[in-house]
Amino acid sequence: MHLWRDENGYSAFAEYYPLEQNWSGYEIDDTEYNVVFISTRKSIYKKMLQLVDNGKWKLRYRDDDAAIFERI
Repeated sequence: MHLWRDENGYSAFAEYYPLEQNWSGYEIDDTEYNVVFISTRKSIYKKMLQLVDNGKWKLRYRDDDAAIFERI
């Protein structure tokens, strides 16, 4: 998927991957995403829990494998 680009050169993978990996300089709060569905094993999961504690996002669902967050 990392090689897939649309006719304008846009790659959803290139946009999403740094966020998913919680790389420095890439903030989920600075995106237009309003819902995040992620594995609880990904680096961004802890970041999302911090955003919940800060009142910016709400945890809508969680089990051992995945979590769903919604922007408030």
